[in-house]
Amino acid sequence: MSISFRKAFGAGILAIFSLQGGINAGWPEFRHSQRVDQARNNYWPQPFRSLDATATIAPFEAMRCNGWRLFCTLNSCLFDEKGELTDAGKTQLYRILSQSPTDRRMIYVAAAQDSRMTDARLESAQVFISELIPSGQLPSVQVTHVEQPISSGQYQTAVHRALMQSVPTPRLPSFTGTAAGGGGGGGGGSVGP
Repeated sequence: MSISFRKAFGAGILAIFSLQGGINAGWPEFRHSQRVDQARNNYWPQPFRSLDATATIAPFEAMRCNGWRLFCTLNSCLFDEKGELTDAGKTQLYRILSQSPTDRRMIYVAAAQDSRMTDARLESAQVFISELIPSGQLPSVQVTHVEQPISSGQYQTAVHRALMQSVPTPRLPSFTGTAAGGGGGGGGGSVGP
């Protein structure tokens, strides 16, 4: 090799090593992202299963919360004209306090058209709760504008009685078969040799 070639080769190697910082820029990040992508491809369903499970369960959780809200709601038909709890309302309130889990014990009182009537309903519910739970923390009582899709017991009794009166009496169809004769039916043949 000639000296000029050696000088040129040495200068080239020196230039490469001096530029190594610029050439290497981004390489560790690229290699890291490549390894992350490879790991994601190898373990593909696992990283995304929890997201899918959460997305699948979310509507059911909302339905469960709405169900507890409906269970813990005191509707208008459970109060009288003065805003006092009826016997059915007291029974429902006792059922809410005794059967619902402690984290779901929030009482919802249906709002009336008049704010004074709504306040009377709230006060009646709170007084009865304080009679049932004389000491300790009382559950929260809130006003709701969402009515349960139910009706009064008097209406349900009337509907049930009307249904029972409209049901025809049960009758068996008359028997049209013959006792003798043997032709096509289920029996009537002779037994023996």
